Amino acid sequence: MRWFLLDRLLEVIPGKKAVGIKAFTRSEHFFTDHFHGFPIVPAVLQVEMMATTAGKAIKIHDDSLLPIIGSIQKAKFYEHIRPGDQCLVT
Repeated sequence: MRWFLLDRLLEVIPGKKAVGIKAFTRSEHFFTDHFHGFPIVPAVLQVEMMATTAGKAIKIHDDSLLPIIGSIQKAKFYEHIRPGDQCLVT
């Protein structure tokens, strides 16, 4: 399964910075099961959204590179992303 968790790129400085946006609607299929009665975007998909944005900046800089997340040592999520929210990823 492929996740497309980026609606569009707003700004790119190749190899250095990317700004993307994603709007979450109630029709996203993962809201059905995560969690019943309290739908939120799973943390693993939030990480994927960040990785996709960073990967786009890397690929624009050098298309021969293959960006991969090797590991995540520590992550904290301070707020829930719910249906109707829009995320700006930098």
